[in-house]
Amino acid sequence: MIKVLYICPFAHYSGHHPHVATVEPERLVNSGLDVTLLTFEGIINDADARVKHIRVLPQNKLLGLRKIFKKLRHNTLPRWLMMFIETTATLIKASWLMRKGEYDVLHLRDGEPFIFLSHLVSLPYRGQKWAISLTAAIVFSPKLRLKDFMQRPFVCLYAIALDIWVNNRLWWLIYKLSMRRNKFMFMPQNQVAAQRYKEYMGGIFKNNVMCVEWGIDNNNNLPGKVESREHLGIPKDAFVLLSFGAPHSGKDTETIFKAVQQCQDTFLIHGGTHTFSLGSNPVILKENYGLTNRAKIFNYYIPEDEKPYFFSAADVLLLSYTKAFASTSSMIWEAAKYRLPVISSNANTLGKDVRRYKLGLLFEVEDAMSLVDAINRYKNLSEEELAEIKASGLKFVTAFSDAKWARKCTAVYRGLISGSNKKVLGKSNTHEF
Repeated sequence: MIKVLYICPFAHYSGHHPHVATVEPERLVNSGLDVTLLTFEGIINDADARVKHIRVLPQNKLLGLRKIFKKLRHNTLPRWLMMFIETTATLIKASWLMRKGEYDVLHLRDGEPFIFLSHLVSLPYRGQKWAISLTAAIVFSPKLRLKDFMQRPFVCLYAIALDIWVNNRLWWLIYKLSMRRNKFMFMPQNQVAAQRYKEYMGGIFKNNVMCVEWGIDNNNNLPGKVESREHLGIPKDAFVLLSFGAPHSGKDTETIFKAVQQCQDTFLIHGGTHTFSLGSNPVILKENYGLTNRAKIFNYYIPEDEKPYFFSAADVLLLSYTKAFASTSSMIWEAAKYRLPVISSNANTLGKDVRRYKLGLLFEVEDAMSLVDAINRYKNLSEEELAEIKASGLKFVTAFSDAKWARKCTAVYRGLISGSNKKVLGKSNTHEF
């Protein structure tokens, strides 16, 4: 049995990290692997890991240090420094555990933004085996405009840091040396991102990239719509739009609020908080666009047992991303799981997936009036058209099941252990309905 150490340094923050730390290791265990989760400081809200769990900072110990770290995370720049320290400490621990022979493969979720760290910490060793998932955050960095330097200073600082530090060509030599001594496979979540990583830094990773699309389970048991709206404290008879997930540099949340302002007969709920100071603040947007009585913001990390209430309460999910965003949006998977139709921006892989798999309607990216039109078109869909969209959701979760994701990960692990990734790289990553 393959022994996997699944590493998630940011599981104690909001966003997708605590979600995947909760569900992905369990999926791998269900596929027949021996999996242990490694986090820096546990999972947010003390969520159950569901598998064997190791923390860099032990639970109920070093309480003074934990309090200092918690204070440092309150402000953006100290938080970013903490993220670097936390990632470094977690990867050093992982590399040390592999050096002791306790694991066959190290699965890092995610390798970004500090993609160079896994190479640095394993450089003193030989034979370390890394499977690294990538959201493509560093190859699809935000496109800056002059007004952004005043309106979104931290996004600008983040983009500059990517260009000057993370994507610096000086790392090329470290990558070359590291991959001579150890084995790496990088796993972007869509084909566009995979191609960008094959081209990254002159093709340094070109023979070590395999597209591994995310998987989702089909357990879509939902409470009733009336019950869900009562639970969330929102109007029972309104047309409810859902915005879900942590705002980040690729999300165009403001377009949603602009559009809802123009749609007088709609109610917006947003679930999730911005953690890394790279996205718009929904609380501020609600006030700026005068939606005090037509929006409710749940400005915290939504735990797994609360998520069904949001998807059941809503009539449709809004997916609004920037023109530059070409990473995979996990919200497509979540919407398909709960059979909730989407209204999505039409750019890049997001728009292509919604159109290809018939998961909902599209609007012109970063265009609020186009979103208004899409909302109105959605309201006029027939019962038959809505049923077809929900049926497409079932087909989608079948094509991108969690079992298939686990099998692809296992194929990557076996390739790393055997020393050959040719067979793995040759496998098709396409899905057809």
